[in-house]
This record gives sequence, C-alpha cells and structure tokens, in this order.
Amino acid sequence: MGIARGAARLLLDESVRRPMSGAILQLGRQNIYFTIHELEKWASWHGVSLFKTRPLKSNIDFLKERNCMDDNTFFTALGFSSVESCDASDCEGATHIFDLNQPVPSSYYKKYDVILDSGTTEHIFHLPQVFINIHKMLKIQGRVIHISPSSNHVDHGFYM
Repeated sequence: MGIARGAARLLLDESVRRPMSGAILQLGRQNIYFTIHELEKWASWHGVSLFKTRPLKSNIDFLKERNCMDDNTFFTALGFSSVESCDASDCEGATHIFDLNQPVPSSYYKKYDVILDSGTTEHIFHLPQVFINIHKMLKIQGRVIHISPSSNHVDHGFYM
C-alpha cells in the first residue's frame, strides 16, 4: 500500500478544493513513493502551500535509498496536525491495531477529519462492516478518500 506520484497529485487537487487539516486516519500505513522535493514541485504546480515539516525518510530500505519521505512527513506537509494509521497487525507500525471486519471501539467514533483508503478495503472480507466503521470514525463533514491503485488483478485481495 502506498501513495504513488499520481495519487499525490490527486490529493493536491483535492486540497485545492478543500484544504487538508485536522486528523487523518490511514487504513493501513502508507509507503510514500517520492521525495519531499518532488512534492514541493507538484504543490507549486497545483498552487498548494505546503506546511513546514521536518522531513523524515521512509523506514523501508528501498524507499530510503531513493530519499522518499515517510507518511507522517507527507500528511503533515499537506496540513494535518494528527497523522494516525490502523491495521489488523502491528507489522508496519500502525498507530492503532484493530480488525475492520469487526466493530471498532467507540473511542474512535467521530475522531477523524479524513479517512484515507489507499488499497486496504479490497483485503477486508466484511465490506459492510468496514463502511460502517469508516462512517462512525469520521467527524461530521469529514471526508473519506478511496484510492484504488489497481483493478482486475487476479488473486489480489477479496474484491477486484
């Protein structure tokens, strides 16, 4: 899962329409496949002012070698003051560990301004529960952004 160049540009377009702020929840922690310098260039093209952040490199070796930033740097630069992630396991260092197939604890209700799905929901079997959870975790007037990076991949997730 991750944010590729094209997805970053779509998120910049979205931030022109409605600036990013508050708390974001990533469904699955995202790898970022570009550098802070590339993001700065694209932001300039889109007319988006990035927020100052201390750039941290990805902790993934092949991305670190390419000077790609980490997810916290990317989302903070877009304007989020809180960057969190959830996953069913702790293998990628998610902020919160819970299974979206099951109801989420009420402590997560109405907590997030943006919930980003960039390649997670197709791996979750119980889609109705996933969407109920997303709805409950989203603040009033919040937004959900689904970026499905591919389709029709045989044996990729439960849904293609």
